Amino acid sequence: METGFVLKSISARNLGSMVVANFCQRCFWMKAHLGFKAPWSIFPSIFSSIDSFSKKVTGVHIESQHVPPQWLMKFGVQLSDRIRPYHWSEFSFPDPDSGIALRGEPDEMFHVKDGTLAILDYKTSRFPDNDRDTFAPLYRVQLGSYRWIAQHLGLGETSLTGLIYFDPNTNPSVESILAAGFKMDFTALIRRVDTDLGEIGRLLLEAKRITSLPFPPEGVRGCKDCDVIDQIRAIKLA
Repeated sequence: METGFVLKSISARNLGSMVVANFCQRCFWMKAHLGFKAPWSIFPSIFSSIDSFSKKVTGVHIESQHVPPQWLMKFGVQLSDRIRPYHWSEFSFPDPDSGIALRGEPDEMFHVKDGTLAILDYKTSRFPDNDRDTFAPLYRVQLGSYRWIAQHLGLGETSLTGLIYFDPNTNPSVESILAAGFKMDFTALIRRVDTDLGEIGRLLLEAKRITSLPFPPEGVRGCKDCDVIDQIRAIKLA
């Protein structure tokens, strides 16, 4: 039995949440029915500022030096021209099987010398051990979604999907001190990420199945979000 709810679109990141450890179908169902907008979630704007600055730094370097930064060269492919950043509203495509439009906003896209694409994403965090990175599956699906969208939009085949971690240097020095404050250096560290287009299609169908259920499915034992939801439901208003 299905409900009248229809999941019309989903972001690459929300699709990626389906493959993290202890994925909770109940929470996913509720988030989807709320438009993936948690009413009490506040995302600090500083992270958006850092993300925007990272893209601008790359752009300024390419405009002035006419080549990508050295750390992008470490991927081992010959990058040519940088593709203008896409807004999620135009970087989107409806999946014919699930009927769900997949959307995203990749941080960087380049043409490669062989005519293929390179799709890269920035992460401002410590460079993690890949075997211990709990977000690695999410990032794999996120980048795979960008690759999937690019192919369906006719932008070309993607030969490289990868992450650039901006690892902050937290060891202060005399050079860190400025007249008006201080500065923090970041080291760019790269990681190639293997993606599977078939996985994207399977996840879109699963997202449709879960969100079309008439009631929230069973949650995962120990899910903290489920515990909060249950506590809220148990509150008796005076």
